[in-house]
Amino acid sequence: MASPSHTPPDHGGDSVETRSPELRKDPATNRWVIFSPARAKRPTDFKSKSPENPNPKPSSCPFCIGREHECAPEIFRVPPDDDDPNWRIRVIENLYPALSRNLETQSNQPETGTSRSIVGFGFHDVVIEAPLHSIQLSDIDSVGIGDVLIAYRKRIEQIAKHDSINYIQVFKNHGASAGASMSHSHSQIMALPVVPPTVSSRLDGTKDYFEETGKCCLCEAKAKHFVIDESSHFVSVAPYAATYPFEVWIVPKDHSSHFHHLDDVKAVDLGGLLKLMLRKVAKQLNDPPYNYMIHTSPLKVAESQLPYTHWFLQIVPQLSGVGGFEMGSGCYINPVFPEDVAKVLREFGPLFDAAEKAFNSPVHILVNSAGIVDSNYPTIANTPIDDFDRIFRVNTRGSFFCCKEAANRLKGGGGGRIILLTSSLTEALNPGQGTYTASKAAVEAMVKILAKELKGSGITANCVSPGPVATEMFFSGKSEETVRSIIERSPFGRLGETRDIAPVVGFLASDGGEWINGQVIVANGAFLK
Repeated sequence: MASPSHTPPDHGGDSVETRSPELRKDPATNRWVIFSPARAKRPTDFKSKSPENPNPKPSSCPFCIGREHECAPEIFRVPPDDDDPNWRIRVIENLYPALSRNLETQSNQPETGTSRSIVGFGFHDVVIEAPLHSIQLSDIDSVGIGDVLIAYRKRIEQIAKHDSINYIQVFKNHGASAGASMSHSHSQIMALPVVPPTVSSRLDGTKDYFEETGKCCLCEAKAKHFVIDESSHFVSVAPYAATYPFEVWIVPKDHSSHFHHLDDVKAVDLGGLLKLMLRKVAKQLNDPPYNYMIHTSPLKVAESQLPYTHWFLQIVPQLSGVGGFEMGSGCYINPVFPEDVAKVLREFGPLFDAAEKAFNSPVHILVNSAGIVDSNYPTIANTPIDDFDRIFRVNTRGSFFCCKEAANRLKGGGGGRIILLTSSLTEALNPGQGTYTASKAAVEAMVKILAKELKGSGITANCVSPGPVATEMFFSGKSEETVRSIIERSPFGRLGETRDIAPVVGFLASDGGEWINGQVIVANGAFLK
C-alpha cells in the first residue's frame, strides 16, 4: 500500500492544544505514525535531561590513545601506519560481539526446524572516531567526519567480500540511555547473514510507491518532507511521518542505493551536514542521547530493485520511551509534528547562543558572508527550479534569519552592527548570474529597510559589495581564459583578495562606522563592468 498524499494540512497558527491528532504513513518506513500534539509540550520545551556518562574517566577507557593493547584486535587505522602511534581513527573487532566471525564455515547450512534457526555467523566491529576521550563526533571538522564515513565504507567493502553476508548495518549510540556502554566517541558495524525484517518492509514500501508513481520516494525528499538544511550533495529533513520526536534524515540528492558507493568528496560534504545537524539537535534539546543509523540496501539487492532503493542516514534523539502500544501494534505515537521540528532546527538562535557562551558576552556585531552560486552559470530560462530555491535558501533566506535574530539580540545589548556581504553583480547584471544576482539584490533591499526599522536602537545595518575575489567559489566553473578576461577588466590588473574586503567590514563594525547606515559599500577596486 502506498502512503497517502504527502501534502500536509495547513495548521496555520494553531496551538498544540487545538491541533487535531493525525495519522501519517511514509513509504520509506512503511509504518503508520500517530501525531498526537495533545501529548506534547511546546517543541522548544522538548529538551533532554543531561545523559549519564557510563565511562567518565579517561584513565579507565581502553579506546583512548596509548591503551590500544587493552582492545580487541585492530582491523585497520587512519592514517594506515601501524608504527605511527598518532592515529585518528581505529576500526577494531568488538570485544563482546553479538555474532561470531569464526563460524563462516558453518554459515552455509540450511535453516532447520520450525524455528528457522541458522548459525550465528557475522561481523561486529567498532569504529573509534577520535583518539582523545574529550572529543565527540560533533567536535570534529567536516573532513574528519568524512574520514569516519570513509572508514565505514572501507570496512563495508571488506566485509561484502564474504558471500554469506546479506546486510550490513552502521550505527552509533551516543549516551548510556541510547545504548552506549562506553562514552568515548565510537560507532559500530554489524554484518548479518540475513536481511532484517525492517529492511524488507522498507523495500516493500518503496517498491509500492515506485509502482504507483514511477518515482523513488527518497529522490523526492525535498518535495515530500520538511527541509531543515542542505549541502551540495545532501539534504536534511524532518520526515513527513517521523517515527520519533525530532527525528532527522540526511538523504543523498542523487539516487544511490548503497552507502558504500559514497565517494570521498561526498563523504566530506555529508560530514559537514551531519556535524551541523548533530550540533543543532544538541543545542536545541540540551545535548540528548541519540542514535544514528545508516539505512542502506541489502548487498544482494536485485537489479530490478535499484530504481527504488535509496540509502539515507537517520538521527534519533532519545527523548521518549517506547511503550506497550508501540510494541504491540508497531504503530508509534509522536507528540511533535515534523513541520514544527523543521522550524525549530532551522532557527539561528542556537548559533548566537554559542557565540555568546564562547565569548562570555552579548553579541554586538553580525557579519554574514554566506553565499553559494551555480557554477554552471545557466541562463534564467535554463535554471532548474531546485537550484533557484537552493541559492535563495542560503543567500537570501539565510540572511533574513540572521538579520531577524541579530535585530532582536542586538537591541537587548544596547546597539551594534549588522553587516552583510552581497556582490557587485547587482550593478553589473551579467548574463548567467541571474539567480545569484537576484538573491544578493534582495539582501541589499532588505538591509536598507532594516536600517530604517531599527531607528533609535543604536544598531546600524549595511552591506559590503565586493567585486571578483579570489576564492574557491569564484574559480568554480570558470576556465583560465574566463579568469584572465575578468582580471583584464580590473584597473589593478588582479583579482580582489579577502584582505581587500576585511578592512571595510572592520571599519563598519567599529565605532568609526556609526554614521554609516543603510548603505551598500562597493569594494571592488573600481572593477569595470
